[in-house]
Amino acid sequence: MQQAGSADALIQVYTALPGHCSFSAPQYLAVLGAMEQWLDTGAKPDPSAFPASLGFAPGYVPAPWPF
Repeated sequence: MQQAGSADALIQVYTALPGHCSFSAPQYLAVLGAMEQWLDTGAKPDPSAFPASLGFAPGYVPAPWPF
């Protein structure tokens, strides 16, 4: 995204659940609420919108892509 010049339009959020699309209902609601607020205000959500108490993995950094 940085190379394409659109990194300002990306937020990556990770969960502690295994799998590609394993989200709980509270996580979906938190993400949708954060997206709605971002659209309404123009301000990116900060990490507090995705708390560990809901099963998000704050501070997680995935390993570099091998390819």
